[in-house]
Amino acid sequence: VHGDSPLIWLVSPSMDPADPAIEKASQKIIVGAGICIISKRHNGRILAGLRRNAHGAGLWSFPGGKLDFGEEWRACALREMEEETGLRVPPERMQLLTVFNIPNIAPGIHAIVPQFACVLDDDADPALEPRNVEPEKCGGWEWHDWNALPSPQFAPMQMLKAMGWNPRMLLNP
Repeated sequence: VHGDSPLIWLVSPSMDPADPAIEKASQKIIVGAGICIISKRHNGRILAGLRRNAHGAGLWSFPGGKLDFGEEWRACALREMEEETGLRVPPERMQLLTVFNIPNIAPGIHAIVPQFACVLDDDADPALEPRNVEPEKCGGWEWHDWNALPSPQFAPMQMLKAMGWNPRMLLNP
């Protein structure tokens, strides 16, 4: 990712919408946003948390969540980051990386996920450290090396790795 124009890939794993295991009445489409937070102070490590909520429980994930009605993607990612970790960054520090189309993120759930990234200027501000603000939804936040992320991983994290993106791209543009 270089400059102001993000590289956007629409990534969509295959799924048969006629699959009889997924009843039409239980199908729903959700839009959410994820944010890969990169720490300068922690040598380019990224923030990951162990999910405890309904879909994705037991999987490692970036902060993120569902879009509120009328909300813009970037605003959603900023809000979710603050609600889940207590961290705040200026909107201009966030970069859209891609938009994932995930037809079967959980049984009967089709998700559209704009994936953002930001670099924390936490070497200049030691107070920028995540807190587990929603312990009922997350087992805790930890800094991890991109090449040694814990498993198993929630789909957006897996997909971002699979497409070859690396947080060093934002640390060393």
